[in-house]
Amino acid sequence: MSNKEGKITFIGGRNAGRKVVGFLNKRNENLTDLFVEGTRVRGSGFVPFDDLIKENQRLYSVEKIRDYTEQIRNAQPDIILVAGCSEIISKDILNIPRHGVIGFHYAPLPDRRGCNPVMWTLIHGLTESGVTAFYYDRGIDTGDIIDIGRFPVTSDDDSKSLLEKCESSILGLLEKHLDKLKNETASRISQNGPGIYTPRRTAEDGKIDWATTTAIDVFNKVRALRPPYLGAYAEFGSIKDKKRDRIYILKVEPVDKLDESKVIDWKKYTPEQVHDMVKNGKAFSLTGNGKLNILETRLSELKE
Repeated sequence: MSNKEGKITFIGGRNAGRKVVGFLNKRNENLTDLFVEGTRVRGSGFVPFDDLIKENQRLYSVEKIRDYTEQIRNAQPDIILVAGCSEIISKDILNIPRHGVIGFHYAPLPDRRGCNPVMWTLIHGLTESGVTAFYYDRGIDTGDIIDIGRFPVTSDDDSKSLLEKCESSILGLLEKHLDKLKNETASRISQNGPGIYTPRRTAEDGKIDWATTTAIDVFNKVRALRPPYLGAYAEFGSIKDKKRDRIYILKVEPVDKLDESKVIDWKKYTPEQVHDMVKNGKAFSLTGNGKLNILETRLSELKE
């Protein structure tokens, strides 16, 4: 099958989607229609696609993919590729392409289905992760597996570096399997067992309780929620306060020793005082089990 055969429609956005579209265009694949999440779609890492569009391609900026079912049907794709999309793909769209809807989950399936896999990989302190290429079905991350690209997770990784590893793995899987997907010879391995589902991220997931959380758990939470995510945060004042001040913790490191004069009293200090301490040198915090050097903070809320 030539590149001009195997008509492809793209659904998605973010850096992963940009890289997929760039890959397809570089190979001169028959990519005609792109349905890209617009600026109003809430989520991390919105990026534009306008500069990638070729003369024969149509770009749709969408808020809800399901509202464009007819346009997708009119595109008559053989394959739909999904990357960087947070919306559940509807049954009507799943039934359109003759070779299926193919997407990428940022963790090995079926072991870690569900939401925010990059964040939970780091919070749980895993030392290996991967990207699963799979066929969409009506379940959540339950479709047949095409392949899994695995990679190590080190203590130096954070949300940004792990996302980059995932994006690189997606391109590797596409390079390996795209031609097979177009001629329907790609692997289809059924998922066995109930799988494990990770939950959707909430604002409370970012809160640091210094008194009860271990140093390594704070370290993992902070690196998991670095930009492009909102950031882990510490609160000030009494829990009875209706509105408590926050400071966002962007980088920490566990330490064996600390300077007692630079230990933060979270009940007495203000966010501005802590921020100045971090900027002017070492600022330490005790945790439920261990000590941390706080290396980087931010006072304002981080926008996704």
